[in-house]
Amino acid sequence: MKRVELIKRCIKNMAFLLLFCLIFSLSVSATVVDTQAPYFGDYLFVYNGTDSDVTLSPNISSSLSHSVMMNLQSGEETMETDVQMDWTPDYSNLQLPTNFKKAPQVNRLDAPILYASAVEPGDTLTYLVCNPLTGSYYYQNFIYQTSGSYCNILVEPDASGNPKISQTDAEKLATEFDNNIQPFMVENFGNYYTYLGTDYSGCYLQISQNQKMDILLYDIQDGYNGTTVRSYVGGYTDLTDFIATNLGGNGNEKGIIHIDIYPLMGKSGIPDVEECYSTIVHEFQHQISYSDSLFDYFTGATDVCINDAWWNEAFSMAAEHLYTGQPLTTRINNYNQANNSTPLRNGLVLGYLDYSENNNNIASNYGASYLFGQYLRCQTKHLKGGGNQIYRSILEQTGTDYTAILSGLASVGYEDTPKSFYELYRNFRMATILKNPTGPYGFAGESTFAGLLTNVYTGTANLTLKPGGAVVLSKPSDFTPTNSSLSYVSFSNRGEFTYDVNAVSDTLVNVTHGNLPECGIRMLAAGYDKDLKLLGTDEITVSNAQENYEYILPEEVAVKKFFLLKNDGSMKPLSYAEIR
Repeated sequence: MKRVELIKRCIKNMAFLLLFCLIFSLSVSATVVDTQAPYFGDYLFVYNGTDSDVTLSPNISSSLSHSVMMNLQSGEETMETDVQMDWTPDYSNLQLPTNFKKAPQVNRLDAPILYASAVEPGDTLTYLVCNPLTGSYYYQNFIYQTSGSYCNILVEPDASGNPKISQTDAEKLATEFDNNIQPFMVENFGNYYTYLGTDYSGCYLQISQNQKMDILLYDIQDGYNGTTVRSYVGGYTDLTDFIATNLGGNGNEKGIIHIDIYPLMGKSGIPDVEECYSTIVHEFQHQISYSDSLFDYFTGATDVCINDAWWNEAFSMAAEHLYTGQPLTTRINNYNQANNSTPLRNGLVLGYLDYSENNNNIASNYGASYLFGQYLRCQTKHLKGGGNQIYRSILEQTGTDYTAILSGLASVGYEDTPKSFYELYRNFRMATILKNPTGPYGFAGESTFAGLLTNVYTGTANLTLKPGGAVVLSKPSDFTPTNSSLSYVSFSNRGEFTYDVNAVSDTLVNVTHGNLPECGIRMLAAGYDKDLKLLGTDEITVSNAQENYEYILPEEVAVKKFFLLKNDGSMKPLSYAEIR
């Protein structure tokens, strides 16, 4: 400890020697990131990495642009007309037997016989289904209409006992599932299981991999009436459907996708099955995610039985995007249209999607989750196993939280793989604002995301950041954070310029640059003490004809930063180098 303090005290007296021997060179292009006060830049990312709530005093002007917060208290959000909300039951409290004997590590086991006798088209089968409004289960009869290579189509009967979907449409749906949906999902999201249970002695796990999925078509009881209730549940996947009753299952014991008929397939009285294709894809991803995480749990690879909801939903929306070949404009609008009463701005961290608390208040956060899934795809589309297949690469990792995402990114050789959730969250939020064409702070130049609004918080009220929560502030140049419990990173975009800043001595700095912008460039030399308190600055005009620049700072300076600024009075840095 004494040796460290001695070195620190010697810095001032040995400044010339240190600067000469440790010439610092930094080549910086479009984005400037500053991790220390006073935080030069346009935006400030504030993150709570503690285990408790922390208060943040923004201390910023209320005249700045509109805001987005990702992590504060929940607010009320008004649903727009006829917004489809996929829904998945909350399994956070799912209890599974603790004395269950783990299965051996095997590639394949024989599937159980799910039906005691052959089932023929026209037969009536009974399933346990869920009422999303109450969370309760009830028995529903279905007419088995047709079967494909990878699916069985079962339809709710009408008052006359006839299936609500025609035979032609049932066969059309089965063909689409077999030829397009199932192969597409396996390629980009991975294998799935249609049954998880035990053998007849109750000891060993049995797996039915990539086998037939039951698709149940019925009017999901979501309360939709077209007037006072204008949102509805388009579909859901129930984790308890395909696990055995002795493991916590509900008795269906089959992989099932639940799909709404009304109003998802239209309100004219003649259902259009094509309207449900993207919803099937969305719920199919949940099926893959659930079976993957449960299998890892049962075999002892993880201690949690389900993947986190926020990236589970992001992947399902990614499945819709890839299958249709079109961006989910509704989700982008959810993000762009967020107001101060929505969870996106005032209530929810990125990783928080609580169905029980916010079943009607989560549209804007779905928008953020959707963008996160697209961020992963865009960042890795130049890599084998990345791009469209990054979701499979992540799902194939062991883990149910963000660590699986980090492992998946590393597995495909992603050069900017974050080391923590903090970095992952920060890079994503910076990408939604900066939208750089290359690097970790953008969407690889895809025009779909060019119209994302610069969503930052501009209020003046104190904010309560939950653990793992973050907020982006649009700040004046003199903003100095006061709460040391939080982590701060400022960032800016300053155009396509590249500079090398080299400290030559304690009074001389070398600047190598390309062509200067029309407004010119100034250099700001800033000196700090060892606690990073600003002691003084010196400003120099940079020209095309000169490379070495002399500067004068107080002798007691221990840390020096060199900023390149636009010569337009904006005090917005193009880049900086730091010398200690």
